Amino acid sequence: MSDEIPLQSTGDLQSLCRNIYPVLFDTEKTSWTLEELKHAAREDQKSPEGFTSLVHKDVFQYMLANTYDEVAALCPIFDLATLKKLTKEQQSLSVTHPSGNPARWAILSTWIAVALRFRAAGGSEGEYSHVIKSYYCNATLVLSDLILQNTTLQNIQSLLFMAILAEVLGDHRSFVMLVTNAARQMELVARTPPTMLSSEARELYERLLSFSQILDRKVARDHSLVAILAPKDVTT
Repeated sequence: MSDEIPLQSTGDLQSLCRNIYPVLFDTEKTSWTLEELKHAAREDQKSPEGFTSLVHKDVFQYMLANTYDEVAALCPIFDLATLKKLTKEQQSLSVTHPSGNPARWAILSTWIAVALRFRAAGGSEGEYSHVIKSYYCNATLVLSDLILQNTTLQNIQSLLFMAILAEVLGDHRSFVMLVTNAARQMELVARTPPTMLSSEARELYERLLSFSQILDRKVARDHSLVAILAPKDVTT
């Protein structure tokens, strides 16, 4: 994987995204989808813990179908089948709470925020900034769980995806911290004997490692820090 995917700068990324996403959703469902999101993000609709409800599964599947290829090109660490599975699992349990899987909750919440941010038509970002921040907050509310609980590949996926959104939103400090935590978790996973990883897990590990290294180098380059993931040091 080349260094062309992750961001050279926030401005470069936003320019790239604007070229990819000239309008939000070019279908007759646009206004309905946006109203659903704006309603869910209202303060009086949030849970006692501060969570914004995930949108109805039909709305999320619609968003997924319209944004998967582009988002995956920018952040190539997900496959569509897995995302659909995560959506089905979460919807069957709760749309208002992580239900024991903070990584799944963070991934789905971040996807909503990324899809909305990248697909907002030029000049309309301000109208939906509150919605975007609400779903970003959904993910950050489970950050302590992602960092302090047992390390999993899904945790790392969520941290890297959140890092991309943080950089898009200009939250550079959070970008650094999220990438750094993901890199450290990659080091922990690297200690797992290869025989203990399924072929599917091994493939995902390699994908996450490659992308983590790219973002890790960006952090080192842009913020004058030392890269954590030297290619020769993180193998299984």
